[in-house]
Amino acid sequence: MQRTGSTLIEGLLVIAIIGVLTGVSVPMYREYQIHSDLSLATEQAVQGLRRAKIVAQSGQDSSPWGFYVPEGVLYKGQSYATRDPAFDEVYPMPSTITIEGLYEVSYERVTGTPSAIGTITLISLSRERRSIVIDVEPEGITTMASDEISICHYPPGNPQNMQTISIVDSAWPAHQAHGDTYGRCAIENPASSSSTSSLSPSSASASSSAQTSSSIPASSSFSSAAGGGGGSSCSSLFSLTSNGLITTLAIVDLHPAVVASLITYGAGGPSIDVEVKKSTNGGNTYSSMLTYANVKNLDTTGHTLSNLATGTNIAFKPHAYYKKRGWLTYDRSYTTLDGKGQVRYLKNGDSVPNYAPFGGQSPLRSLLQNKGYANAQNIVTIPAKSLLLIGELGTTATNSSADFQDIVLLLSFTLRGGCP
Repeated sequence: MQRTGSTLIEGLLVIAIIGVLTGVSVPMYREYQIHSDLSLATEQAVQGLRRAKIVAQSGQDSSPWGFYVPEGVLYKGQSYATRDPAFDEVYPMPSTITIEGLYEVSYERVTGTPSAIGTITLISLSRERRSIVIDVEPEGITTMASDEISICHYPPGNPQNMQTISIVDSAWPAHQAHGDTYGRCAIENPASSSSTSSLSPSSASASSSAQTSSSIPASSSFSSAAGGGGGSSCSSLFSLTSNGLITTLAIVDLHPAVVASLITYGAGGPSIDVEVKKSTNGGNTYSSMLTYANVKNLDTTGHTLSNLATGTNIAFKPHAYYKKRGWLTYDRSYTTLDGKGQVRYLKNGDSVPNYAPFGGQSPLRSLLQNKGYANAQNIVTIPAKSLLLIGELGTTATNSSADFQDIVLLLSFTLRGGCP
């Protein structure tokens, strides 16, 4: 009787084929799973947000309702931190997803007005992004895809001038090859002059507008008596347009000094870092002027923008950023030119707006009075050749819960060359 069987070579061939198929299918499955996790997280977040709005509009339990994205929790209350846990509903979020931007939204009872408008960005392990946009339109929740990522760029030959930039996802391999790292730079070199761009949503929870810092003394080495501006002889060193553009009218130096930065991650939470970027080309590009450390330490000297030519168009971009354990992220920036009203200027003789303080703080009026930048009648008293920059980075509700103390700068101009 003849016996049939397989040879050793045939067996090895079968093993090799199985190995090849496994090597191809496992990465494909992994890629599919990562993409699937992102889709699931997006669906869960959208469903949770929509249900929170519906429940709030129905007036259930006479309470606002909200959704906390990192944990996928529908909650009863004004914020996740102050919620009633007994009413939590969980929409499980895949652990592979990280979040940037707006991380929670609550909706007012009956009206369904969101506590903040802006963008929730969900990011997969492959850096694919989905954005959930919160607005005040009837639908109020939309999703969109995005392929931009933030990286820390180390310029070849000059790595000490690292800076955070935004790139399209397809450009990442080339940047990674020459040493760039994924995510924002921990510290940026203030001397860097390359353009920077942050992936920041337009807003976050209004409850994040709390404040906790101190302020510099009223006197600054760059400001003197009203109308002085360091002894400048020109009647005016700059012009300020209604859309927030500063244009120099002579060759000048600009001396920025930090007055205050009073923003925390929620009421009584940790301080949120703030940096300030500047543009000297009308907002086309921005580079670092005051780093997170500069603002935190309330620096008043050493950051002069020297020898600015006549006709230089200047703008500023404050940026608030906080991240903890890869989940809780606050990332928001505004410019003086974007028309959103989040960053404003006060001139000598202006009335200080009566913004309500957050979390038991003193209001902006008291802050400026105590530091000598406003009198008892709440009139700004700074040198005529100076400006106060005030910024609200904690909420987009600039007419209600905003207090405009998240960043306060004194910008003093001094004459460098002759008057025109």
